[in-house]
Amino acid sequence: MMVACLSCTPEVLPKSNLFTSSRVTKFGSQEALTLLQNCATFKHLKQIHAKIIRNGLSHDQLLIRKLIHLCSSYGKMDYATLIFHQIQGPLTFTWNLMIMSYTMNGCSQEALLLYGLMIRQGFPPDKFTFPFVIKACIASSAFEQGKVVHGLSIKNSFSRDMFVQNTLMDFYFKCGEIDCGCRVFEKMRVRNVVSWTTMISGLVACGELHAARAVFERMPTKNVFSWTAMMNGYVRNQQPEEAFELFWRMQVGDVRPNEFTLLLLIRIANVVV
Repeated sequence: MMVACLSCTPEVLPKSNLFTSSRVTKFGSQEALTLLQNCATFKHLKQIHAKIIRNGLSHDQLLIRKLIHLCSSYGKMDYATLIFHQIQGPLTFTWNLMIMSYTMNGCSQEALLLYGLMIRQGFPPDKFTFPFVIKACIASSAFEQGKVVHGLSIKNSFSRDMFVQNTLMDFYFKCGEIDCGCRVFEKMRVRNVVSWTTMISGLVACGELHAARAVFERMPTKNVFSWTAMMNGYVRNQQPEEAFELFWRMQVGDVRPNEFTLLLLIRIANVVV
């Protein structure tokens, strides 16, 4: 059914040695991957997909993941869903890609439904599953479900993973549960700049400006995002002098501002004027 439908597409692929040749050549996974790597439009993607099916390659999950990734980049999540549900026994990596694609395309409810299906069918999540599921919980305001996901990450021994912890911090601060967010941060064995900046931004968003500044000063290495996050806290709290002071220190530290920093400076100037 799918092959027939795809084969009816009126547009034909550009002629190339990969499609036409004076002699019949084998079309295998490598040839399909080459076509996908050079795919430029969604119409071409559908034609390549049809060719993959006709040549019996739809079991190759590397090709399937490439198809899903391209669909996601084109914003064609309906077609990505169709492809995914044709897979027999998707690997955890493939589940993760589909959950991530839903989340990144604003389809957080679909991401959570797919995660639930993954668990019910007995496919084991890994440390790459949880960050995007938690992000989907944030986007859907599914705070109770997010806590359940946190519990499962603990059960599966992934709650100590830095990327999972960074996402959990963001989740708890956006729930307004400051103590839980701080607890995740303090339990971290290893922190990166994202960890510190997430902590600062979360405290600022919850109105804990002094606590955010204390964390900022403890930060071993600061980048433009951490400086901007702290400046944003002062701007939000109508304290332009402190924001300017941070900007001056940022310049002394030879950290170049980004577009968000510059927008903050414009807002500060408007407040001062």
